[in-house]
Amino acid sequence: MNIKVSIIVPVYNVEKYLRECLDSLVCQTLQEIEIICVDDGSCDNSSNILSDYAQKDSRIIVHRQENQGLAAARNSGLKLAKGEYIGFLDSDDYVDNDFFEKLYKEALSNNADIARASYKYHYPDYEKNENYLDSIIKKRKKEKKPLGINEHTVVVWNAIYKKKFLENNGIMYFDNLRSTEDVSFTARATFIANKTVPVSDTYLHYRKNVENSISNSISVNKAFMNIQANEITTDFLNKICETVRFKEYKTAYMRCVWRCNSIFKQCTNLLDFNTENQEKYLKQYIKIIQKYKGSKKDFLTIDFGLYFLLNNDMQNYTNVIKGMLKIKSLLHKKDTKCQK
Repeated sequence: MNIKVSIIVPVYNVEKYLRECLDSLVCQTLQEIEIICVDDGSCDNSSNILSDYAQKDSRIIVHRQENQGLAAARNSGLKLAKGEYIGFLDSDDYVDNDFFEKLYKEALSNNADIARASYKYHYPDYEKNENYLDSIIKKRKKEKKPLGINEHTVVVWNAIYKKKFLENNGIMYFDNLRSTEDVSFTARATFIANKTVPVSDTYLHYRKNVENSISNSISVNKAFMNIQANEITTDFLNKICETVRFKEYKTAYMRCVWRCNSIFKQCTNLLDFNTENQEKYLKQYIKIIQKYKGSKKDFLTIDFGLYFLLNNDMQNYTNVIKGMLKIKSLLHKKDTKCQK
């Protein structure tokens, strides 16, 4: 069988959702697929579920390894993949039955390195669209134009990638990143790709508030992996900045800085995000800011507090951020009282 799409599914302790994920793949209207499930050291019933499904469908390949994290699991899948295109799906999510057929047809007919669709947030009691990306995809589809370099979100699982394109450009994941591994992969892929085509009217369903999900909550460890991932990405952007329009470079760089800023804010309520960890984080953050090729004033559009980091004043930056969060919290409490 000529495999059109290899779908890589990292699996770690997701017995509650794994069947729905696999059912959505087994039932794909595109039959010429392989489903590479990388069991990343699961210690619940996930391994048995994978074995059961593999016995029933020869397109399912199960690769087992000690727990190494999402990035390493996806890299293991990439090494095994034989398809013309590569897709990724997290094992607590699922896709519409025509998802990979529509992506593949659009990629093939447009000779595109990447085809990208939108996704829906799947909460325990309801679903809602990811409106930002959904509107861009529908607009570009109507205009019959490809997606711009920065017209995407950082996730990898709402797209397929030409395998030769990834191999020729050495695009894989950084094994040491056990969180935020999508950031650098997506940046490298979208900036280097010859074309990213939009695909509408089919969706990935991204579960939110899922127990054991790697994106479920923030921690100090995740914060440092996040800033490491964004530093890797900004180093890449600086390397290729002279080969792309400055506007595209600036937009991508500002996104990285915004993520670093946002994570710092999220961590302020963590007990172990002490003064030592804050200083360590901000030193890495300042390195990212200092490497920017444009005017440092561009950062002020993200947050006034960055004025202090531009002047290497970590203490005042921290004070401003905490003050802003306190005001936001008070306003939220006021709004809640008014609603009552």
